[in-house]
Amino acid sequence: MSLKAQVRDFWNEASCGEVYADGTSRREQLEAQARTRYQLEPYIESFARFDEGRGRAVLEIGVGMGADHLRWAQAGPRLLVGMDLTPRAVDHTRFRSSDAGFTPRLLVADSELLPFESASFDLVYSWGVIHHTPDTSAAVREIHRVLKPGGVARVMIYHSRSITAALLWARWAVSEEGQQAYAQAGETPAHPTVEPTEKVRPAMPYMLTAEEVKEFPRYEKLWKEIFQIR
Repeated sequence: MSLKAQVRDFWNEASCGEVYADGTSRREQLEAQARTRYQLEPYIESFARFDEGRGRAVLEIGVGMGADHLRWAQAGPRLLVGMDLTPRAVDHTRFRSSDAGFTPRLLVADSELLPFESASFDLVYSWGVIHHTPDTSAAVREIHRVLKPGGVARVMIYHSRSITAALLWARWAVSEEGQQAYAQAGETPAHPTVEPTEKVRPAMPYMLTAEEVKEFPRYEKLWKEIFQIR
């Protein structure tokens, strides 16, 4: 099985954020996921600037559970298209958008080979997605290709030295939750190969600069959740 197929199958088991989808109905679950998403990642709002999608042709690469895609739809774009490598994410997003009264244009597609003509979109948005594809550079080239001259790409990928990376490291390398996940996971495209035993991995140091440490108060809710501080 190719690496891309492994990535697809991994995320098709559970879309990113499904752990926060609490509730008895699908609507409640999606609302809970969106609420938690924006609480834990408040910087999405200022990065995306959803209101700037009004009257423009917008493409979202990697719709996930569709929270951001609904925000783009609510902004009133001239055209909105969403895509994801997994049918599961497209299904989540279709339900969320339709439930809110929109008729979504969604498809299962590969970010390394976008099925659109060149210069098709005014704005391409992707949050935490294209670093998962085996050839991220190809995805970047495709984004550039489908953008109109003067178009805008808003793309977030994880940097190895960042607050987000530090908090993810804390969650998955140090916490009991992370140790258990690694012990059970074996080999997946999203995590390194680990022996499926009850042994825990040794914690490796993660270095932050003084300036980065000053940013931690902004993310108090997230790191308190990680370390289960009340």
